[in-house]
Amino acid sequence: MHYTLFDLPKESNRVEQILYYLTREYLDSNAEYDINHLHPRSRFDGYLLPGVEQKDWEIWRNQCNKLPNLSFFEKTVNRVDKRDMSLKNFFEYLSQNQQKEYIKLAILPMKEIDEEDQRILYIDMFDKFYKQRKTLIKEKLLSLIS
Repeated sequence: MHYTLFDLPKESNRVEQILYYLTREYLDSNAEYDINHLHPRSRFDGYLLPGVEQKDWEIWRNQCNKLPNLSFFEKTVNRVDKRDMSLKNFFEYLSQNQQKEYIKLAILPMKEIDEEDQRILYIDMFDKFYKQRKTLIKEKLLSLIS
C-alpha cells in the first residue's frame, strides 16, 4: 500500500513538523500549541449525517484523523474554548481579526470571512473541505521547497 504525508495520523511526530513548517510565520513564539482536529473527531463518532451515504461517512471518519484535518491550536484555546466545538462554531466564536489570522494559521480553504465562504466549514462539506485543504497544503509545501 502506498502512503503519503496526507495519510499521516495525528499521533505521528511528522505531523507536528509539517504543520510547523507550514505555519511557523503565524505562530507566537511565546505560546504553546496543541495539534488537534479542525473538524472534531467526536463529530464523526456519532450518527450518520442526513444526505451522506454510509460509505462516504466511513471515508470521512478515516480522514478526520489525518493531516488535512489537523492544525495547531493555542493550548488554552484548544483545551478551554474549542474542545469539541464544531469548526463553524469555533470560527464564529473568534473576532473578525482573529478569523482573518486563523484562516492563515489553519490554512483554511477560504478567501473571505463572509457567510458564503464559511459554508465550507460545516461538517456536511467535509469532503470538499478536506480536498481543498489538502491542495492548499500541497501547494504551500511545494512553494517552501522551490
